[in-house]
Amino acid sequence: MARTNECRAVAVVFNVAVTLPKSNDKSDAIQACIEHIDGYSVEVFFPYYVIDGKIVYGETFAQPGKHEIFAYRNAAIKRPKC
Repeated sequence: MARTNECRAVAVVFNVAVTLPKSNDKSDAIQACIEHIDGYSVEVFFPYYVIDGKIVYGETFAQPGKHEIFAYRNAAIKRPKC
């Protein structure tokens, strides 16, 4: 769909285990990989814990994305930093 210009932005969301950036602690997290046709790419992490059967979210953090979906269009674009 990206190659045929049927979409301008894409998000892929899945569950991961991550090392938290301010410590060496590990956490489950929801990861959203977001890309836009104009070259923006970011990975956003929403750490969470289950405490007494309830979901408690930690501090959200982000990092530059991998530019995988629209890479064919954006080879010459400078990648933005988070």
